[in-house]
Amino acid sequence: MIFNLVKNETDLRELHKLTESFFAQVDSVVSFDEIIFPEWYEAVFGRTGLGTKLEELFEVYKKLPEQQQRKVITAIQETNKVSDLCENNFGLKAVCLEKFPEEFQLPLKELFIYLWENALPFHKFQAHFSTGLNNYIDEFIARNGHIEVCPFCALESFYNFSGQSRIEIDHWLCKKQYPHLAVNFDNLVPIGHYCNPSPVKGDKDVLASLNKHQRAYYPYCKHDGISVVFNFLNEPTLTNEIKKGDWELVIKPNNPKDKDLVESWKNIFNIQQRYEGVISDNVFKLWENKYVKRFPEPANNLVVFRSNILKLKETFNRKEQPLTLMYWAFLDYLIERASERYLEGLRCNFERLAESGKKLEGSH
Repeated sequence: MIFNLVKNETDLRELHKLTESFFAQVDSVVSFDEIIFPEWYEAVFGRTGLGTKLEELFEVYKKLPEQQQRKVITAIQETNKVSDLCENNFGLKAVCLEKFPEEFQLPLKELFIYLWENALPFHKFQAHFSTGLNNYIDEFIARNGHIEVCPFCALESFYNFSGQSRIEIDHWLCKKQYPHLAVNFDNLVPIGHYCNPSPVKGDKDVLASLNKHQRAYYPYCKHDGISVVFNFLNEPTLTNEIKKGDWELVIKPNNPKDKDLVESWKNIFNIQQRYEGVISDNVFKLWENKYVKRFPEPANNLVVFRSNILKLKETFNRKEQPLTLMYWAFLDYLIERASERYLEGLRCNFERLAESGKKLEGSH
């Protein structure tokens, strides 16, 4: 909800297309040998275990009653329409692994985990299509304005440097519940290190929000963004410690039509708790140091002081610097809504500190 993300195309999608072709053929053939695979399949995967995994699933499928077979194919096809599921379109229903026939679950899971863990990073596959997951991540970053912060929280850096582990790739519908989407690049998206595991996103079912809302957030959905608004409910003095009940942080959609998406996004990524934590643990403690570093000479009146705060705000860039949204929210309050009494107290404190030469430790 922070950025309108652009999906980058990749030839790595050919692996998922292989599975789509496989499931499209299983009803029309009698034996596994009749399945037609892409022309590149034998050269790339001919001597791997992929064929065995596919054949095992095929044999189990063929033993299912005809009615179950139809339900299985429909479930796999509909669950792979990730965007439509999140948009709540066409009455589609996502089917998790445990809803498939019991005897079908293990070979289905083993096939797709093999595709994700073994086939996708396989050197012959990547060489054949001249691309890999690192290329996919680099192209995602470039297509999204060379973004340098996690696109889902903007709280952490987002660099895909050589010589270190790559940026993580999230399964939007989690791999544990929906392994049959493991190599569907409509279900994959690069994500920050802290956003991906529990207790943030982890194995959450992102579609659970459809129980309360009309739509669930999807990384590539179109929206009008969010506003993060900070307010003091009780403005502090220089001698009072700021307490949680003294302030609020409101995270809201710029367009009311996006309310469901924003609530879904906030729930998936624990946004409210994390953003409030940044305000209390970082912004309150460090903003004064940032101000003094930028303006070592104290402002001699409130007009200059407000102007300086605005200039400080302009040094933050939400695509380049983590925590920018929270600093913007707090500094906007000082510029637009803070009382003159509070601002004058801050200004005078900066003035006194400059005169005494004391180093700021930060608080308010």
